[in-house]
Amino acid sequence: MSVTFDSPSFLKTVPDLPGVYIMKDAQALIIYVGKAKRLKRRLSHYFQKQYGDLKTVTLISHIQSIELIVTSTEKEALLLESNLIKHHKPRYNILFKDDKTYPFVVLTQHPHFPRLEGVRARVLKKDQYFGPYPSMQSVRETITLLQKIFKIRSCEDSVFQNRTRPCLLYQIKRCSGPCVNLIAADAYAQDIENVRLFLEGKSQAIFKNLIAKMDQAATDLHFEKAVVLRDQIKTLRALQESQFVDTRGGENLDVITLAQEGFIYCIQVLQIRDGRVLGSRDEYARGQTWDDARSILMSFLEHFYSLDEAHPLLVTQEVIVWGEDNELTQAARGKRKRWLELCQLNARESLLRHILETGQITSRLEALRERLNFAVPLNRIECFDISHTQGEETMASCVVYDASGVNKKAYRRFKIEGVTPGDDYAAMRQVLLRRLKRLQEEGAVMPDLLIIDGGKGQLKQAIEVLQELGLQIHLIGVAKGPERQSGAEELWQPGIKTPLILDPHDEAFLLIQHIRDEAHRFAIAGHRQRREKKRGESLLDYLPGVGPKRRAAILKHFGGWQEVQAASVEALAKVQGVSLKLATEIMQKIH
Repeated sequence: MSVTFDSPSFLKTVPDLPGVYIMKDAQALIIYVGKAKRLKRRLSHYFQKQYGDLKTVTLISHIQSIELIVTSTEKEALLLESNLIKHHKPRYNILFKDDKTYPFVVLTQHPHFPRLEGVRARVLKKDQYFGPYPSMQSVRETITLLQKIFKIRSCEDSVFQNRTRPCLLYQIKRCSGPCVNLIAADAYAQDIENVRLFLEGKSQAIFKNLIAKMDQAATDLHFEKAVVLRDQIKTLRALQESQFVDTRGGENLDVITLAQEGFIYCIQVLQIRDGRVLGSRDEYARGQTWDDARSILMSFLEHFYSLDEAHPLLVTQEVIVWGEDNELTQAARGKRKRWLELCQLNARESLLRHILETGQITSRLEALRERLNFAVPLNRIECFDISHTQGEETMASCVVYDASGVNKKAYRRFKIEGVTPGDDYAAMRQVLLRRLKRLQEEGAVMPDLLIIDGGKGQLKQAIEVLQELGLQIHLIGVAKGPERQSGAEELWQPGIKTPLILDPHDEAFLLIQHIRDEAHRFAIAGHRQRREKKRGESLLDYLPGVGPKRRAAILKHFGGWQEVQAASVEALAKVQGVSLKLATEIMQKIH
């Protein structure tokens, strides 16, 4: 096999430092991204006379250039490699179907009253991150549990700073009310320390601390404090009894198994902390002929645990890994064996469901192509819809459907501006022009089919946009029939005067209906969010010279917006930070 890439000359320029290498083909497309502790040594292995496995041989034959990014440490290289793979999806890297960022529980850094929240991205190093968790649902369940026991706040800092009375969470005993000083900073700090211990899987240490403090409070005759501590202990024990798989062991471990069917793989992660099952998560990957179970598992493990020192993992004492080839099996007995069997059973069932769903998707895409008489396969479909309430806060949605089904990561919303309220035709034209022009400028993948929610009028706007941009993309408009009933929709195509009406049970029609309904749901959700946000605002949000602090001071002084409206200029000028001149300007704007 001949290698056209001039490897000897290239290797002379490679530094022996940690970093990432990006391999490209003749079309300058990224085909592989890798990381190395020593770049020169790692890259030299690719071009030795004794080539490695089939994957390496095939990869080398397509290399035309290699780009290097040097990093300070190997950990930085690992994180950069992970981000590049997620963004570019190179052909020769192992790609997982669901490549979202794993969620974390975060304790924010606040001078006196940190808060709990769930996030997917680790942004601020000063915050404390615990994770990753298998799903956002398990994060929410953990935060709810901690609120029940320790009453830690979860509100945004902007809300926390401007509250004048405790919120509903305080009323239902899920928050201790630090926003209005209903708990001392040192007592809150102790609750935060217990939360930290809990998230680190050290609940037994929490019990010891709480019992010791309860006894001390009783000895000091602080019976109210002792009762609060007693209730915390009772709640923690009750939650253990109801939610923990086994309260005796307090194990912290991850169980990871792999199931395989052909070149499709499913990895199941079962996370157990302090004996409690936090939840599970599936990851799917489609391998190549050169991949095997070991390489798939190793790739997953490398990136799943690739966290930097500033953001430690949720404490894991043990990892049990099992592949269907049994090569990675650890001896597991008792509970560990049952967890392993449970995890493997779920991996196998998830994989079979995934294969079935994928087969249905392929079948429906092919049926739609045949019904519409398209010569090329439909690999990507984008659907657009418009939502508003009598022209108010018009919002457009774009949903994406590909060979894997709905691709929610690619969904987009567009705020429509500069058009006559209620003009759906102009709104459709604007969203299509903005979306397609951006795809064109970025050189991104274009859809094979555009589905427009609407009839001939909306379809006409789409035709004009494609002509303006010089694009050739298949189009259909989906309009409600004369009776405006679901199942009787008309499909309009450019240049065809009569609509196509499919059987309501036809696979192609079911696919169109599913995509159109998803676009409709996504547009309505975005519209309602914007409408409620706007209606929740007051005129104070738009007054010049009135920032967040002055706005909070005014509302706190008068007690509410209605009282502000009824106030005089002189009364308004008594608010700290509001001069007589500013008070006059505010009242002029209000009235």
